Amino acid sequence: MAFWFQVNEPVERELINLPPGSPAWCVSELGAKRALAALSEWQPSLIYTHKILDPELEAETLRIAPSVFFAHDYHGTCISGDKTFKYPVVKPCNRRFGWQCLMHYFPHRCGGLSPITMLKLYDSQSKRLKLLHRYDAIVTHSHHMLAELIKHDLSPQSAYNFPYYVVRANYVEQASLSYPSSSQAQQPDTLSLPVLDSSYAGKAPSETGTKTSFGYCFRGGWNS
Repeated sequence: MAFWFQVNEPVERELINLPPGSPAWCVSELGAKRALAALSEWQPSLIYTHKILDPELEAETLRIAPSVFFAHDYHGTCISGDKTFKYPVVKPCNRRFGWQCLMHYFPHRCGGLSPITMLKLYDSQSKRLKLLHRYDAIVTHSHHMLAELIKHDLSPQSAYNFPYYVVRANYVEQASLSYPSSSQAQQPDTLSLPVLDSSYAGKAPSETGTKTSFGYCFRGGWNS
């Protein structure tokens, strides 16, 4: 297993522990070109992406190896990412993302008051949505997020919802994944992937109020 991440911050946050011998590359320290080259030279069997902030950088990682994206939030399906109307009454937004969202952004206070920021965010989220369709699979931990993905034309055959679970650390060190067997192929809402032991996970971004962007890269055989 390897760890490839875009930024190393905040500095007071605990570092994520990795199995001995696992390489790690930070884009902000190495530069995008060197970090991508290092990842490519490592020749991962699969990249497990957890939100990359730069769509152009994300697109480059998709060229390197088969990739799975974990949908934590409304990445690519909302201009502000909040999916919330904040005026005149605060309520969830269930709209499908598209240019029509620009008409709601200011009247419903979806984000800030800068039209320049609105257009930049719309452009970034539009690129992210296109990239979601290039992943070999997208996984999430909720039926709500699964429905959100399918609403945006992600195929039910490549979008999966699976429950939280933790496996032993030595299994993670083997760098092997478990894809659905033929008997599971008729159940598109389940997919088994290794989830890191809590000692590898570090603190959740929501606990610190910061954004993170990273991917776990696996190299090894497939389990049926």
